Amino acid sequence: MQKRAQLLVRIAGQREQIAAVGARWKVPLAVADQGFAAGRYLRSHPVLLAGVAGVVALVAIKRRGMIAMASGALRIWNYYKTAKVFAMRMASNR
Repeated sequence: MQKRAQLLVRIAGQREQIAAVGARWKVPLAVADQGFAAGRYLRSHPVLLAGVAGVVALVAIKRRGMIAMASGALRIWNYYKTAKVFAMRMASNR
């Protein structure tokens, strides 16, 4: 009975620790969830996404010029490829 009581106290402490960790992650996970929701919305409305991308591209071209836009797009593409390879490696390690 005494061992059981000690275990119950230990379990209660662990529950408190998990609750504290959960409280710290609540806001960042909520922000990430909103980001995923925005991504799902844009995926379901491709015309809206194309319109927003077009406006952003026009503003960027007007401000920075075509050469700077092309180099930025190339840089983003390279980051995307690197992230994709990294994600594939991480998935294969599981």
